[in-house]
Amino acid sequence: MPTTKQLTAYARVLLQKGLNLQQGQTLVINAPVESHDFVTLLTKEAYTAGAAQVVCNWRSDAMARLRYEHEDQQYFESLPDWRRDFSLYYYHKKAAFLSLISANPYLMDGIDTKKIFAQQKAQNEALKEYIDGMMASKTTWLVAAVPSAI
Repeated sequence: MPTTKQLTAYARVLLQKGLNLQQGQTLVINAPVESHDFVTLLTKEAYTAGAAQVVCNWRSDAMARLRYEHEDQQYFESLPDWRRDFSLYYYHKKAAFLSLISANPYLMDGIDTKKIFAQQKAQNEALKEYIDGMMASKTTWLVAAVPSAI
């Protein structure tokens, strides 16, 4: 695993070069719960760089898998309004968005692909304005890897 010094340098590269985070800008971090330590370090660096606010939107791969294993497909066919509202709120505030990934290549082995596709379709429809804005570079965004134990 990388040292604290290496992770700090990586955090600075993500913020300064990858996102070009501006003084007074809000940073939204989408991250797996397993990356808590790195996100804490990243948050500290963001505030040091002048972020006005740092908001973290946590996700859990283990909980996502459990949802797919146990919930009926109907629960994947729509997105709660609060999820759309969260993304649009910060998008309209011109926040910078950093999505951290730590892929587990086996996470969805054996999961019904109809549920996965239904979830993706619901997200794409509910978050269309947000996604279109990102693709048109109307706000700053970056996807970056974070070390994992897998």
